Amino acid sequence: MINNLESKSVLVTGGSGFIGRNFIEQSQKEGINVINLSRTGDVEGVDNIHVDIVEDDLTVLDNCPIDYVIHLAAISSPRRAKMQGDQRTVETNIAGTQKIVDYCVSRGGIEKFVYMSSVTVYQPIASVLHETGPVVDSSGEIYSRTKLAGEQICLSQNNIPTIVFRLANAYGPYQGYSDPTLIPQIITQAVNEGRIEIYNGKFARDFIYVSDVVSALMLSLSSRLNGIYNLGTGTPIKVEDIAAIVAHEFNIQVRDLNRQLDAPLELVPDVSLVKKELGWTPKTELDEGLKNTINYYKNEAEHRNL
Repeated sequence: MINNLESKSVLVTGGSGFIGRNFIEQSQKEGINVINLSRTGDVEGVDNIHVDIVEDDLTVLDNCPIDYVIHLAAISSPRRAKMQGDQRTVETNIAGTQKIVDYCVSRGGIEKFVYMSSVTVYQPIASVLHETGPVVDSSGEIYSRTKLAGEQICLSQNNIPTIVFRLANAYGPYQGYSDPTLIPQIITQAVNEGRIEIYNGKFARDFIYVSDVVSALMLSLSSRLNGIYNLGTGTPIKVEDIAAIVAHEFNIQVRDLNRQLDAPLELVPDVSLVKKELGWTPKTELDEGLKNTINYYKNEAEHRNL
């Protein structure tokens, strides 16, 4: 059990999503009470409240015990932001976050508020991203600007201790086939097409397995920390290395197009601060995480074909 959280209740916004489901699954193993606040989708074994954080009244939560809040509900990636459009992204990531924060402040009694941001809020002027580094301005992508605005909303209130995690590229079970991020796309190619095609194998980013994200969330709730922390492995991983592991699992070939990309070839967050102050370290190696993820996708594909 982690820090006696079994006596507490955690509200997870977006709990039906990728990270939320993994957090709830671990919470159930730990005996922690969780309330899932999501627009759609239920998670078995917990209280599910269907609310659109932009459109709906949050007073439906008034009679729910809430000690901690993990705010995950969002348009969750740059590509999803492009698909949903600027207006919906602003409404969800800024107005929705403001609404959640305002409710928590007015309600009172919240011991910790955790906001999931993104390393995309940084200006990539160096290959290693530090919490004190420059962030995007008005020329940045809408996703990055709205996540940064969400950070500012959460940290500007002085009533609730708040942690902001600037998350690297998370992957793992419950991340859908249609998720427009790299690892799901590579595995989906392998499953559906029997081949893998990548744009530039030397492109390197930080990829963190979702169970390590969940363990940081767990530790953060009852910690005394406030402020901004990068969350990742701190190690750059090349796309060609990911593709090679997936290709080996499926016994297929990889084609590298060696395309020029309009982005730094290597970019990784410095995670020394979160390791030191939270006492957290990522534990899942890439090959183990990818194999777990592949097995999840294979099982999902079998269930769809039954």
